[in-house]
Amino acid sequence: LHFMRQAHAEHKDIFDALVKGESARAEALAREHVYKSRENLRVLLDRAMTRRKAPTLPGLKLIVG
Repeated sequence: LHFMRQAHAEHKDIFDALVKGESARAEALAREHVYKSRENLRVLLDRAMTRRKAPTLPGLKLIVG
């Protein structure tokens, strides 16, 4: 739930930068968001594999064989 709240806040910041015409800032925020999202996914997958449980992430079967 924490990851989703953080992602929502990041999306809002990106949107606000776009509305204000701050394209460089919006790009920087979007790049940071993508990096954080990738790291969050890595952490969640590592935890799931450590517990040897099937991960409960939506759409996970689309990216993990």
